[in-house]
Amino acid sequence: MRYADIHTHILFGVDDGPSDIEEMRKLIELSYEDGARILCATPHMRPEFWGDPSEAVRRAFAEASSYVQQTFPDMQLFLGSEIRYHQNCLQWIQEGRCSSINGGRYILLEFSDQVIPEQITDACRRVLQKVIYR
Repeated sequence: MRYADIHTHILFGVDDGPSDIEEMRKLIELSYEDGARILCATPHMRPEFWGDPSEAVRRAFAEASSYVQQTFPDMQLFLGSEIRYHQNCLQWIQEGRCSSINGGRYILLEFSDQVIPEQITDACRRVLQKVIYR
């Protein structure tokens, strides 16, 4: 079976992902063996907790992309962000500090487990109005 995994923390040296290049490569290999042919690296975008990961993300994604192209030519690797909803996240998205899935119209938005469903609906509406449909 072939599938797409659109939420992975495979980039080394970023948030809670692998600690080094070899561990990252092993995770990519295991994903391939499990049938993944599309992987989307979605490092956390939560500056108040993880800091600004932009440079580490660029460096690790370049390394991962090169490895995938050389080792698994039938696999595609995309970049996105796991964006923690926060009052500043709309600004982060608009400034390009967060990545949409493969530069497209889709984002991965995460919420605190303390948020009630009505707040999630309202937050998604704000994101759509301010960011997606601008």
